Amino acid sequence: MSTRMYRIVSEACLVGMAITVILAQPGCSSAEDPSRALADYRLAVAQALGLNAGDLPDYPPFALDYPKKLARTVAVSEVNVGLRNFWAFKHCGLRAAIARRNTALGRAPSAVVQMPYEHDLLFALEQCAAAVDRSELSAEVAKVLDEVRGRKIETRAAVFWNGTFGSGEFVRLFSPSARALGAQAGVSQVPTAEIDFLRRFRHEFGRVASQDIQATLAWAYQGLEVSEYGGSLLKSLHEANFYLDQINGLLGKRLAQGKVCLMAAPNRGARELEGAFRRYHIRVIQPYLATVGRTGRGWIQSVGQLAQDQLTVMPIGFKPFYQRYLNDQNPDGLWQQHLRAVGEHARLWSALFEQCGIALR
Repeated sequence: MSTRMYRIVSEACLVGMAITVILAQPGCSSAEDPSRALADYRLAVAQALGLNAGDLPDYPPFALDYPKKLARTVAVSEVNVGLRNFWAFKHCGLRAAIARRNTALGRAPSAVVQMPYEHDLLFALEQCAAAVDRSELSAEVAKVLDEVRGRKIETRAAVFWNGTFGSGEFVRLFSPSARALGAQAGVSQVPTAEIDFLRRFRHEFGRVASQDIQATLAWAYQGLEVSEYGGSLLKSLHEANFYLDQINGLLGKRLAQGKVCLMAAPNRGARELEGAFRRYHIRVIQPYLATVGRTGRGWIQSVGQLAQDQLTVMPIGFKPFYQRYLNDQNPDGLWQQHLRAVGEHARLWSALFEQCGIALR
């Protein structure tokens, strides 16, 4: 939003209402529900412009379609060491690590369960390859050890991808049934720490000893699942973009038709537009968008970076979702569309107020 627009908004918030109330006050439900406030805001602007409310299109349902399993996961084949070689792996605790990984729990599809087992097995293989006395191993066992280690290292990136964006936990993080963020969408609701932990853990995965990794991963995945923040944020941005674009279209069309005010003197129509701006934008919409923008941008950058760090292994079927929703630099992505809608909104209101000699102070 432009500096001029921020000044207009902040001055209006400090001074409060300075004009006669022409439009009805929004009810508590509108003030507490940004979705309702956005719809009421558009309606108020349309009415101030003398338009028929029935001509306004309905908000289209937001179809957030997280990629299906085959499209979001990377195929990783299991490594079979054979029973005889398994019993020969008595060094470095490797036998125990392989056994844990091959239990029913170790093969569970849940990332929060499987990731610690994969981490422990990778680390045990690395440690064993570096510490074991090769003279104590038969040629066959040494060969199998190197093959298993090489295969697990080769698939490390794919396993980690499947444990993040390919997992059921991330499906729930981006739940299509999540509700749009509320008026009090604050920092406490944003699971940034969980995403930042996974970004750090990616570099440690199978490489360093980790204490209580299972408990830490459980904390991270649970925080992501419970919040459903990804779905809520994307729905909020989509909804805000729809209504802002609609209002921008109404204001832009009116300004293109000619002067709204003559001799910089506000008329009744301009006062009604000012009233709509004060009641809805200043009181509800602008604070809401500022909060969503401030917290949402940091989170999108964090989760987008987690995805970008894995571009080399990202499945082709996942890339459209990444570009549309998680790449904050993509000009055709949801985030850049939001920035353009907010910027255009500020520009149009500034042009209208300047034309009509209205200063919100």
